[in-house]
Parts: sequence; C-alpha cells; structure tokens
Amino acid sequence: MELVHTNIPPKFYSATVELEIPAHDLKRLPNGLLDMAHMPASIASISQHNATASPLLRLPGEIRDKIYSSILTSVEFEVYTFNSIPYRISAGPGVTSKRAIGLPSVCRQLYADTSLLLFSKPTFTFPRFGVETCRKWVATLSETQRGAVRKVKCWYYMCNEDFTKMFPGLRVLVAMRYASSPKLDGADLRRIREVQGVGVEVEMEYLDE
Repeated sequence: MELVHTNIPPKFYSATVELEIPAHDLKRLPNGLLDMAHMPASIASISQHNATASPLLRLPGEIRDKIYSSILTSVEFEVYTFNSIPYRISAGPGVTSKRAIGLPSVCRQLYADTSLLLFSKPTFTFPRFGVETCRKWVATLSETQRGAVRKVKCWYYMCNEDFTKMFPGLRVLVAMRYASSPKLDGADLRRIREVQGVGVEVEMEYLDE
C-alpha cells in the first residue's frame, strides 16, 4: 500500500543528512556546525567573489532568508529505510540535486544561510512502522540540528512524549491515521494529550487506504 504525499514528486533522490566539509582547512564548532569565523586563505578570494558575483548572494541577508523560507517551508522530506541503506530522504519540490539537502555544500555563504534552515523549515515525515528509522536518523544529527527541527509527521501511534524528546525544538506534530480507522480513544488519545501537554501542537491527517 502506497502513501501519497501531494507535495513530494514521483522521483526520489538518495540523500545523506551529514553536511560535507570541502577539502579545505575548515573547523567545526562544538555544536557540530562549521566555524564560519575561521576562513582559510585558500577560499577567501572565492567567498569574496561569490558575495559580489552571485545575484542571490548580493541580496541583503533578510531578503535571502525570506526566499529560503518561502521555498523550504513547502518542502517535505520523507525519511525511510531502503534495503540495506539505514535511511534515505526523498527530495521535495524543485530539488534537482541528487543530494536532497545538499544546498549548504554549494558555498560558504549558502552554508551560513541554510545549514539550520534545512532542518527548521521543512516537514520531516516518518513512514508507518518507522520508529527505528527515526531513531537511526536522529542519531546522525548534531544536537543543534535536532533542536532546529520544528515540524514532524508520523503515524499516530508514534506520538508520545518520548518521541518528541528526540526533537527538543519541535512545535508541530502531524499524526497520520487512516480515515476509516475507529475514533481515537484510550491509550492512543492519552499519548497525544501527553504530547500536547509539553507544548507541541498536534494536527491530525486522515489518509485514504
């Protein structure tokens, strides 16, 4: 049985979550992100050229942020297991790169602009029976990346306080459920109320079988 997500294209691309470091003398901060204050001489001229030659990077930071947010808010990444690969992420609308979240790898300024927006703006969806997939994926993220995730979609029985603890900054949890399923009650309803009790908004999404 296939779940249809209207904002995910029919063609999926394999992706990894770890942001690659180019072959330069770059350093990481304790939170796992690159140290943007440290600029090796080998890339200083490249960064300066990009800042003046790129139509996008010439724009003020506030405008660039609005552009990124407008695009990424409509993106839905589906994290799932595939054969022997621990997890994959399907590409969202307009993604042409084989790396669904490879935007920060393009250049230094795009890394600074988008390294956390790629976690805070999109929706991350976990498939049915995807609890273990979620745990494996979360284990690959830095504490800062986990804390940046704001919206997650999962099946209703995954909704509990332990699940939300994996995403400290979570604000919205979309609980998926078949439209033909009986009305929520008992333990399922209690778990959802627990999630609401820790300040996370819960939205129900009913799917056709």
